Amino acid sequence: MLFCAFRPQTYAETVTTTRSDAFYAPLLDEETDTDSVTPFVKAGFFSRMSFWWLNPLLTKGKGKILEDKDIPKLRKVDRAETCYSVFMEELSKRKEKRTPNPPMLSTIFFWQRRGILMSGFFALVKVLAVKLKQLRISNASKPTHSPGEITNYVTVDAYRIVVLVITLTVLGNYLMGNLQHKHLTKLLVSRDKRLKAIAEALANMTVLKLYAWETHFKNAVERLRKEELNNLSAILLKRGYNLVIFWSSPIIVAAISFWTCYVLGIPLNASSVFIFLTTLRLIQEPVRLIPDVVSEFIEANSAFTRIVKFLEAPELQNRHIGGDTGSRPPITRVYSCRSKKAYPVLLWLDSGLLTGPDA
Repeated sequence: MLFCAFRPQTYAETVTTTRSDAFYAPLLDEETDTDSVTPFVKAGFFSRMSFWWLNPLLTKGKGKILEDKDIPKLRKVDRAETCYSVFMEELSKRKEKRTPNPPMLSTIFFWQRRGILMSGFFALVKVLAVKLKQLRISNASKPTHSPGEITNYVTVDAYRIVVLVITLTVLGNYLMGNLQHKHLTKLLVSRDKRLKAIAEALANMTVLKLYAWETHFKNAVERLRKEELNNLSAILLKRGYNLVIFWSSPIIVAAISFWTCYVLGIPLNASSVFIFLTTLRLIQEPVRLIPDVVSEFIEANSAFTRIVKFLEAPELQNRHIGGDTGSRPPITRVYSCRSKKAYPVLLWLDSGLLTGPDA
């Protein structure tokens, strides 16, 4: 696994797996030479392990203030335009083969399946190696319990408790997470309305000045801004509740535990208190990180949903439809357009369509 992580990969090895050259061409003013590419591309195993490939940049920074042109660029296969082109190519393939609107997560998985499967394989090998070792060891070869082994027991048990606490806390935080997601959705909608109103006001500023409608639009923008501020305050308030609860939970747990021991008459000595505080310390940091993880997950989920809806919007089809209709009588219909999501545009419009060469 260490060899695969630090194995030198040149640009020639990675460029064959993508076809980004057909999507991206350098501009006239853009440098096409390979001198500005990061030395990490050609760095060997020991150079990557010791960060020796950073020496040219550090040496240059010691002599002068670094500028943008002094910072080396990523190799072409790691740049944003190349990744975007490859992702759109994979998305187009899946649209042609299966469904017109493929799931975004599965598309990303098929795009990065090699790295995902490789990391999962090494994780599985590690878990299986530890598990098989525990199954093969005999009772006769187990040494007696020593202070070092007691510390290992505490570490292992504490890790299991951490996993249990995280699982239970995530399940208990489901309601608070839904509230944050609800207010975040309202915040994004109100922000879109405010930006749309400001854009319309700026685009029609001449008309607003002509009819003296500045005050009306100013009040409308302030009302939308107030609505956005209320939603933002609700999100920050819920996040503050989470931070207060989770940051104070270790202290509360320790106080309740010692008070319970006092009431039940459980003797406390230096060894038991040390083990308890060590276990509590190991649990404390993951518990404190749970609110941030939940908040980041909610924000990413909302943003991802909006991007998916935008990418799944219908596109214009560049194709010509034609055919010989022959001599048919004209078609006369009375129809109306009644949309549920927008205001009706056409109402009871009489139209006549001629077919054939006389149309």
